[in-house]
Amino acid sequence: MVTKPKPTAIRPRKSAAKLPPAIKAGKPAPVGVLAQASKANAALKLKVLIDRVTEASGAKRKDVKTVVEATLIQLGQALARGEAMNLPGLGHLRVARKATADTPSMTLKLRQGEPGKAKPKAADTSADDEDKEPLAEDFDQG
Repeated sequence: MVTKPKPTAIRPRKSAAKLPPAIKAGKPAPVGVLAQASKANAALKLKVLIDRVTEASGAKRKDVKTVVEATLIQLGQALARGEAMNLPGLGHLRVARKATADTPSMTLKLRQGEPGKAKPKAADTSADDEDKEPLAEDFDQG
């Protein structure tokens, strides 16, 4: 007599249990729902970042990994030096409080603009420059 193995129940991953029903079913969800779902997984890990950049760029994963790791090293070194950064897509980042012997962590401030909205640039005044008086007069020497 041959006995069949019992079918094992497929358990959803713990993170999938926190997702809204629309996402569990594979249906498109509004942006707000996706933002709420991402709060459950707040930390962006290196592997996930590399996967996202690979998908967005279409480049080889090996190449993307090298570039992302080198970029993160440079960003870390710049922050350690106290440099402010203005990076499109991320925002304006500065060191608010440096690390000390007592507190090995630093405090960063990040100012992001609204996605898709750039700051209005100053009006082009190149035509007006001809009408303005010079700041100093030219004197003939000689």
